[in-house]
Amino acid sequence: MAELDENIPTLMFILGPATEVMRVVFATVYCHEKMDSKKGTLTLRECFEERLKNTPERIPDKNKTVESYFKDQNPKILDSNILEERLDISFYCSAVTYFCSLGDKFSHFLSAEALKSVDEIRKIRNDFFHSTSVVDINDVEKLCTELLKKVEQNLGGTRIAEARPDINLLMKKVRNEKIDHVQYLKERKKFFEVLKDEFIKSSRRELENAKLKMATNPFTKLLNESGATVKSDHPIEELFTAPLILSSEKKVDFLEILSPHEEEKPAVVLSGQNGSGKSTLCHVIFDQWRKKSSKPPKIQGLGSVDFIVYVKLKFTKQRTLDDFLRKEYLVDEMKCIKKESLVALLKSLQVLCIIDGYDEKNENADNLICDIRACLPESRIIITSTPEFERDCKKAFLQKPCVIWKLEGFSNSERREFSTKVILMLKKDDVDFIILVGNFISYLESRPSAFESHLKLPLTVALMIFLWLGHLEQPDVMEAIMTVTQLHRHVFEMLKKKLLKNCLDCEKVIRVLHKIAFDHLKDNQHMLTEKSKEDMKQSCQPSSVDEVLEAFLLCDTKYENFTDSQCTRCYSFLHRPQMDFFSAQYVSSDLESSTDQTCLNSYFSKAAVRKYKGMFPYLAGCLTQTGQLSRHSKALFELCGQARIVHNDYNFWSSLLFETLTSNGTSREMLPDETLKKEIISHLRGKSWTLKLDATISGLKLLTYFPAIQSLDLSFDADVINTKELEETLKTLQDERCKLHSDSKTALTLHVKSQNFDRSYVKYFAGWCTLVKFTGCVGKNEVEQLKQCKIVNATIHDIETFNAVAKNVPKMENLEVLTILFGFPKSHLQQGGASPQRIIIERKNVTTELNFLRLTDEDITQTIQFVRAACPRPQGLNCVSFRGDLTYRAGVEIVKSLQDCVTHKLYVRSSRFLTEDQEKELIPTATSGRGKISFIIVWNDDEIHSLPENVH
Repeated sequence: MAELDENIPTLMFILGPATEVMRVVFATVYCHEKMDSKKGTLTLRECFEERLKNTPERIPDKNKTVESYFKDQNPKILDSNILEERLDISFYCSAVTYFCSLGDKFSHFLSAEALKSVDEIRKIRNDFFHSTSVVDINDVEKLCTELLKKVEQNLGGTRIAEARPDINLLMKKVRNEKIDHVQYLKERKKFFEVLKDEFIKSSRRELENAKLKMATNPFTKLLNESGATVKSDHPIEELFTAPLILSSEKKVDFLEILSPHEEEKPAVVLSGQNGSGKSTLCHVIFDQWRKKSSKPPKIQGLGSVDFIVYVKLKFTKQRTLDDFLRKEYLVDEMKCIKKESLVALLKSLQVLCIIDGYDEKNENADNLICDIRACLPESRIIITSTPEFERDCKKAFLQKPCVIWKLEGFSNSERREFSTKVILMLKKDDVDFIILVGNFISYLESRPSAFESHLKLPLTVALMIFLWLGHLEQPDVMEAIMTVTQLHRHVFEMLKKKLLKNCLDCEKVIRVLHKIAFDHLKDNQHMLTEKSKEDMKQSCQPSSVDEVLEAFLLCDTKYENFTDSQCTRCYSFLHRPQMDFFSAQYVSSDLESSTDQTCLNSYFSKAAVRKYKGMFPYLAGCLTQTGQLSRHSKALFELCGQARIVHNDYNFWSSLLFETLTSNGTSREMLPDETLKKEIISHLRGKSWTLKLDATISGLKLLTYFPAIQSLDLSFDADVINTKELEETLKTLQDERCKLHSDSKTALTLHVKSQNFDRSYVKYFAGWCTLVKFTGCVGKNEVEQLKQCKIVNATIHDIETFNAVAKNVPKMENLEVLTILFGFPKSHLQQGGASPQRIIIERKNVTTELNFLRLTDEDITQTIQFVRAACPRPQGLNCVSFRGDLTYRAGVEIVKSLQDCVTHKLYVRSSRFLTEDQEKELIPTATSGRGKISFIIVWNDDEIHSLPENVH
């Protein structure tokens, strides 16, 4: 309270007498005959522009408009009678200072001492409102009195003399007025709201013109070379296609990035491989926000964001948020914001903080992130990283809930959309545009599954479009590309041909770049270091170095701050596969050119060999193309052992082998290297294989060379894999297996992720596999394929399929476990009048379970009728599970109705929990007080025993 008592008179003095003093000083300057404002009848705009126009001296800012000087003021003020306005003291201070800086003619308009007093008054005003420090009212009064004397001495006239009595009266009134705490706090709040509003407007205006440019890459250079018309600031803005994004294994829309869990405001970690589109997505978010005044953003919730802090961790040198904002982000706009008030200001705003490149952070980044966390505890955070740093990102924001959004890159639908946009931009005048798009997509779908991970990367797809369009007259060239090594080599040669035109020692620079990629892999360093660039320029012509780097790498323009015209070019590799390919090119070409018998192992230290795992398949491909693989295949395989690559990494072993594919003479059959094949067969001796979803096709291809396999656990999803290649692979595998004429068959466990189990695939297992376990969706026509199964976990979507299962159960002689999940609306339990067929089990020790999802109380009666009709007699069902929004009343009905149907457990997973009394009364109520039932009830993991405690 004492601080308030000291501050309130000062506040009132600044708002009253001090403001009046500056108003009179401004009017004296403005109406002076030298200003020629026609005694104040010209508007501020007219007077200011007249002074600039008639000033013969050269002044640096002569071409600036009046708005640029008074950008934070209401534009109407500039065209109104300024003498009749009552404005803020800071406006009068700024206006006097600006008028007295209009060239030599006005530089001595006021004395240096008078101008210094004006600046001190403005500083006192800002310090008072921006911080909690106490300002002495006597100092302010003394300063104002001295200023009036100086101005009167400088400019003369009667205006100040006439105003002095009123000013003195105001000063006395402030000193004698009763202290009004409410008014003080109201004025402080009012000022803070003005400050906040000005900060929002000025920062957005600054960021609209910010030099936060997207990086250029070989694709954007090719677009420029092609003469394609780009309507936006950057082609990527026009071509942007949101990649497939998964959160908790479910697909999400990037437009909802700010909307989930609105009350919690979680930190969203955008996780994805290099090149998957993380930074591009951040640019799109920022770009939609800064243009929201002219175009409403599509991203939900972005319109309410007041301010975005965008941090590129690989560039910033700052350790605190305050330093970042002042020294890099908003240098000019932050000059009027005191450090003490910055946190309060930011907390009063709706702030979104985008932190791009956690995996590329420098030594200052952790301190900066920690300070952001402290200054913006309630703000929305988006942070990007590669998957290996996901956990570290979550730790960095432990006090906030974290949501992981995994950027999977392009799936088929996103790839088609993106390809359509690119081909349209390049071939907008082509009448066969739609046909071109269809042909290109067909070409991609015909590539081997090894291409799939690379076709998820937007940049790879974009470069392939240029490559494909360049060979429309030579389709055989594109069809011959069957390995990823061949793909990268063709793209590399295309870029070299199209983008390197003046490079004098091109090959030499490229060899050095390949060596740098190899060296950077060891440190997982995607950016070219300054030392690397200097080494290149010392060994090659500097102009050639820049040309090569811009042709093959990502080029970021780094500004010291947004208002600085000086910039530095920073280069980084496009993505990890490019580094792997360049590294393989280096080792392969170095081995080829060496005169001695250099050993492959000599390039890799044992401590770092694991860092080069992704490079080995490319190395196998490069050695194959240069005819060196037979000499080095054993050493390559030893390196895989040193890198501790596990046996069941079937994607790796498949890639390693099939990157060595070459044509088999006249038959044109593509065969892998025989020596390497023998090494892999010898290494993978396991009798049981488990092929997860991401290794389905690659593992099946490898399986062709392993006749002794005894069990196969296979997962596949027809919605996400190349079904054509799957069918071709299964057919080849069946042909090879049937040639063995073996009586022993492989035990097959099948997990189907797609909507329905396609029996057309099962026919390819018939000759050499026995289906022993099945999990997934099944249709009525596929049920027959399950007759040899021991375990069936089937999801069904109609009652006809359920009846088909019930009908076939007696024929399933090996059946041990039958679990059925009902994946259709409960209103369809008696579809078209059809009743469920009773399950008939003639053997003992068969476990049966029925599971129902998304139930409400209204569904219970019909669901119970279904269970009773389907229940096998006399065995009953071992378990029944009900999930949904179920109440205690529904629980009573379930227990009452299923006493003679369930033998072991009844599960209820409800969004509602039972009270302690309800748990005790559920069974007695359902059994009319008898208290005994034939099964255990589990309600949301709590077991409810067959007798309440007071009965035992």
